[in-house]
Amino acid sequence: MSDGRGTNSHWAQLMVEELSRCGCRYFVISPGSRSTPLVVAAARHPSVVAHVCIEERGAAFHAVGYARATGTPAVLICTSGTALANYLPAVVEAAQDQVPLLVLSADRPPELHDTGANQTILQRGMFGQYARWSTELPVPAPRIDPRMVLTTIDQAVFRCLADPAGPVHVNVPFGEPLEPGPVPEPPLDGAAGRRWLASEEPFTTYRATADAIPVGELASLMAQTTRGLLVAGGMARGAGAAVEALADHLGWPLLGDAASGARGTRGVQLLLQSPAGRRILRPDTVLQFGSHVVAKHYLTLLREAAPRLAQVAPGPRRIDPSHSAALRIAADPGRVARALTEQGAPRVLTAYLGKVGQAGARAAAAVDEWVDRHTGLTEPVVARLTAAARTGGGPAPPRGPRRTAAGGAILRQQHADPRPGHVRDAAASGSLRGRQPRRQRDRRRGRQRRGVRRGSAAAGDRAAWRPFPAA
Repeated sequence: MSDGRGTNSHWAQLMVEELSRCGCRYFVISPGSRSTPLVVAAARHPSVVAHVCIEERGAAFHAVGYARATGTPAVLICTSGTALANYLPAVVEAAQDQVPLLVLSADRPPELHDTGANQTILQRGMFGQYARWSTELPVPAPRIDPRMVLTTIDQAVFRCLADPAGPVHVNVPFGEPLEPGPVPEPPLDGAAGRRWLASEEPFTTYRATADAIPVGELASLMAQTTRGLLVAGGMARGAGAAVEALADHLGWPLLGDAASGARGTRGVQLLLQSPAGRRILRPDTVLQFGSHVVAKHYLTLLREAAPRLAQVAPGPRRIDPSHSAALRIAADPGRVARALTEQGAPRVLTAYLGKVGQAGARAAAAVDEWVDRHTGLTEPVVARLTAAARTGGGPAPPRGPRRTAAGGAILRQQHADPRPGHVRDAAASGSLRGRQPRRQRDRRRGRQRRGVRRGSAAAGDRAAWRPFPAA
């Protein structure tokens, strides 16, 4: 892939192939120079019907008619400039009548915008409130992971069909040259790419679960797993307990992120922070509940381990910055976790939980020992003291306002704090619940007695409370 021709052709072929896998096989094309890569890819694809309609307004209403009759999104392709504006009446009708329609508009690259270049207008967001979703791809370049193209198409088709159905607009800028060129072989690298090439399914399969939860699909994924990791991201209040119960049921370690409200397996957050720790984790399946994950090296783990990733979060929004999700379930995380626990998702006992638990305990003990030896204002020390004050496990005033931590580094350090109440021990028996070893607990209490808490706080004297030892 040595020039722009190859990269343009590569991305266009991936888009058309993924649309075909998502069931979108009827293309209505109003050809022009800038849309050449998309037009050629559609014309060459064996499963695609490419209908050419020169006049864009008529093409758009033709596509709406097909989608209305079949319930399947029709794909519109046009060139750059005012061609896209001619789609507006049909897009409005599709939005009003909840007809699925997917618009792919070719565009000129950003450096030609606002320069007076021919056929160059502001295309992204042209349909305003009438588009269910609107996005723009970057200009094709070898440095960009092509999996991003696939996950964008999967999200676009899902938004077309999600309740309420309607039009979606994807703006696709292409640089020159536009004629077909050589594409890489294979078109995708890595374990996820090989899985995609070996199947005929979309890269990311979406499931909208207003009623039935796809327990069978998730249970089948779990049954194939020997190194399973549960991840709890940002969730509504109360969902964290359901994910913890599922972790107990499955016998999987749990990464409880700072925004989750779930207590993770002891030391997993710390293992994420080093290459050696991530090699110990290295899951083959990750089941993520909730939206964004704050843990800094979670995406690094996904990139290095290339596991099968399934995500459960409410709403249609894409939450896949690593472009690696194989399954996305749009549902309440707590509800899905409870269903998996109650309906008997398979418990696959392996040595993985014990190995992760032992490594996490060693990492936590090492941090504990380091904090014992250092009394300066470092991130681990501040995180430990503020977390202790917040939970009542350390120097806290008897009355007064609640403490709130702000800043990603301190939040991550607090949530990695290996103390009871924040984390869950992975015992050799396979239980994820437990208490801190007596030696560490006694050492922490001794440190508090030696200087962190002074004065008569027990008597309710707020002035006697000191967060740090006196000089």
